[in-house]
Amino acid sequence: MGMRHVAKVRIYPNSPQQASFAKAFGCVRWLWNNSLAENNRVYKESGKGLSRT
Repeated sequence: MGMRHVAKVRIYPNSPQQASFAKAFGCVRWLWNNSLAENNRVYKESGKGLSRT
């Protein structure tokens, strides 16, 4: 694996784009938190975590 080059770019979204980003990130946050809760529940019950596939 070679070197990775990274370029940071700042974006300046307008109001409708900001609302769209907020909605999308809210959905992603909900999905992540529920997945984490399910993984924790399964681990507490069985002692094994869920697979990533």
